[in-house]
Amino acid sequence: MTTGSWELISDAPASTDLLERLGSGAASVTVVGLGYVGLTVAVTAAASGHQVTGIEVDPERLRRLAARQSYITDVDDALVGQLLDDGRLKLATTAAAAGPADAWIIAVPTPVDELRRPDISIVETVVRDIARVAERGTLVVLESTTYPGTTEQVLVPAFAERGFEPGVDILIGYSPERIDPGNQTWGVANTPKLVAGITPRCQEATRLLYSSFVSSVVPVSSVRAAEMAKVYENSWRLLNVVFANELDNLCRVFDLDAREIADVCATKPFGFLPFYPGPGAGGHCLPVDSLYLLAAVRQLGGQAPMLELACEMNAGRPSEVVEMARELLHRRDRPLEGSRVMVVGVAYKRNVPDIRESPALRIIELLRQAGAHVCYHDPHVAVVDVDGDTLESCALDAHSLEQQDCIIAVTDHDLVDWQLVSRYRTRVVDTRHILRSDYGAATQGQR
Repeated sequence: MTTGSWELISDAPASTDLLERLGSGAASVTVVGLGYVGLTVAVTAAASGHQVTGIEVDPERLRRLAARQSYITDVDDALVGQLLDDGRLKLATTAAAAGPADAWIIAVPTPVDELRRPDISIVETVVRDIARVAERGTLVVLESTTYPGTTEQVLVPAFAERGFEPGVDILIGYSPERIDPGNQTWGVANTPKLVAGITPRCQEATRLLYSSFVSSVVPVSSVRAAEMAKVYENSWRLLNVVFANELDNLCRVFDLDAREIADVCATKPFGFLPFYPGPGAGGHCLPVDSLYLLAAVRQLGGQAPMLELACEMNAGRPSEVVEMARELLHRRDRPLEGSRVMVVGVAYKRNVPDIRESPALRIIELLRQAGAHVCYHDPHVAVVDVDGDTLESCALDAHSLEQQDCIIAVTDHDLVDWQLVSRYRTRVVDTRHILRSDYGAATQGQR
């Protein structure tokens, strides 16, 4: 078996046996955090042969898993049930309860606080918990998205307190998640996986682990480079999303369709990649990753003015959408205050129930602050909390639409009857250009 360019030391913790278990799919792997990333990785690793333990503290998630139910759209109930019944997947609530493992994968949230600053406190807590119980020779991989330097600044010191030296006593790697919720083409198993390690030995162990259940693994020169690659990927996307929304604003000035402009530009076979207008980028990645990168740059005394402006413009996009609604109502001789407004779609992207950082929530909040009577419809999201109030998804039918003074199309779910909505197009703020004249089955898959 190839072990890389470094020479194995006979009594080193990264023994041949460990490397073989990692690479062959016969290792014991503990995944900390069973959210969109963690559960998907845990199930994929278990299906490949690894003995996987998933650590989760949310009682509702644990209850549903115990009932053989998946709460993640891309993870099949039947597969979860099979893996649990076969003993390939087990559940625990703490690192201590999970017991020893050949490898630990950390996939916990890295949110921003109320001031939009990175909050890696969950990672720090989890790392300390693992450091208390990890055995000498264990592989620990961080998957959570974070700013460059986190792996070195958080993981390495935690294990150093136990006298564990990276590459000798403990193997530390970083492999950023690349999960796209709702994507039926690209999943964990076939999306190229970046892997890096604190030392060459750490990287080799990380590579072997992911090679056992991911078809393409891409080594990166350092953990900092891998961390930067992750936040750059999504910052690049945010910049393009923001510019697409600016195109939308410009096209409204010239009475043009921004989506048509993007489509015809996309016929150029080189030098252009289409991005389309929307209500603002949501989800855990695009708006959050960019803030992580900005924070790290500022801490080191650097500047990223384009990225900073993009973050500000993305945060302000819901306000622009509300102003579009105000203008539409003005043309109908109605003020926004007191008007009945329906928001169609509150998930941050189509065909998923995920509302994290969804611009729809901010749109609803601003509408309510302006005195509008707001309801929403989303076939994937039954309930949302806005300003401390619980809102339930309302019906979307001819009667409910007829009652609305304004309809804001936010999320282009396939399960929404857009042909019905199009009957009321004079009342619709179409943030995603769903109701174009050429809309239909032929174009639905291209949105």
